Amino acid sequence: MSALRLMKLAEAIRFNESLPIPVKWKRATVVNGIAKKTGAIIGGKIGHILLMEDMGDKKRGEFLCGAEIKNPFAHQMLNMSERNIDSSKQERVTCRKCLAVAERMKRKNGAA
Repeated sequence: MSALRLMKLAEAIRFNESLPIPVKWKRATVVNGIAKKTGAIIGGKIGHILLMEDMGDKKRGEFLCGAEIKNPFAHQMLNMSERNIDSSKQERVTCRKCLAVAERMKRKNGAA
């Protein structure tokens, strides 16, 4: 693995760990479906915060920003596995709405 890749990996992990989400969560993308011929995932590119536990009015399996789950079956099969929670955080959360909710949580809790 190149030094640049290692630096980006460390930065993503550090950034994601700084997010003040009080429940178990992982980084995930919206899954639109699975290609019939190849079995490839058809999904978005934006990295959301996916809640792996209930949090207030948000339920397990929902995105923090409220992004629509377009294919519930594919979402359940591909996003809801708890095996890759830590490895999912090796890519930075990029959803502006998820990050805005996290920032509001940070301010509400009095963190700097």
